[in-house]
Amino acid sequence: MVVPGIISRTKVSAGLNQNVEVTLNQGVIIEPGQKLFPMLHIDNGEKDKYEFPSADPPEVFGFDEEGNPIVIVTEIDVL
Repeated sequence: MVVPGIISRTKVSAGLNQNVEVTLNQGVIIEPGQKLFPMLHIDNGEKDKYEFPSADPPEVFGFDEEGNPIVIVTEIDVL
């Protein structure tokens, strides 16, 4: 998998988050059929400041017993 970089980010709270809206960074174009992979990060550094890759590592505990991600995206609407 080739990771092209961060195309957007938004804050979520611990627990269940539903209907999360994410605005893509300016100039980002999503092609039909292109796969997107959300990645959660732990806010270990300065509170409410995105500091990846230094202080805010990816959440690696969000998997079930079979290794499937617990983060479930059921639908992506491109507006």
